[in-house]
Amino acid sequence: MLIQDQQAFCDRIRPVMDLPVCAIDTEFVWRKTYAPRIGLIQIAAPGNHTFAIDPLAITDPTPLAELLANQNCLKVFHACSQDLEVLHQYCGQLPDPLLDTQIAGAMLDMGYQIGYADLVNRCLDISISKSQQFTDWCRRPLTPAQLEYAAKEVSLLLRCYDHLLNRLQQQDRLTWAMEDAATLLSNFRQQVNDPPPAWKRIRGTGRLDSRQLGILNCLAEWRSAHAESIDKPPRWIIDDTTLLSLARLQPD
Repeated sequence: MLIQDQQAFCDRIRPVMDLPVCAIDTEFVWRKTYAPRIGLIQIAAPGNHTFAIDPLAITDPTPLAELLANQNCLKVFHACSQDLEVLHQYCGQLPDPLLDTQIAGAMLDMGYQIGYADLVNRCLDISISKSQQFTDWCRRPLTPAQLEYAAKEVSLLLRCYDHLLNRLQQQDRLTWAMEDAATLLSNFRQQVNDPPPAWKRIRGTGRLDSRQLGILNCLAEWRSAHAESIDKPPRWIIDDTTLLSLARLQPD
């Protein structure tokens, strides 16, 4: 079900607030813009509570922010770094507490950064299609194929959580997974509240001296500000390799 009405949005979120867990997934577009543009938010919770929220139609995201902040409801994601970014951008709130199934998979020796499709296959013995993965989620109307794909992704995520939870409890590793997820969330909060210098977001700075780093930081800050002003990816303005060369060679 696609929620595009404010009252329906409130009505669908309210029952989830009283549940101990829900799975959340997001779809966004981030190919030609400075920041990601959120296109869809999917939620699945026990009791057949599965629905999608249209963030382009919902003007007040407060109910979602309240769910994300609800300490009695565990929010489950997979590889959640970009989900955190787009949710914080959309409603100003981060999910807490959370559990990341990629982290849980690592705790269970499934690999350090297991992909979602592999996780579903390992946990549920189900092969999923990636046919809609790179479609334009900000284009309206969304197609039935897109909505089916999105609903299936989040519902399977909830089922993977049940499987992982049992194994984590059996191996006495649930606390580890929760602690690692809390650290991930804390690190993201720190980046939001106290962003690192612009040069630290560029690889290959190890051999630069302090003057070169200062120049690089000025260049990177200018690039970011200009890219934001025209809503284009920073790398479209000047790529990292060129910035490093300018800082190293310092041409007149």
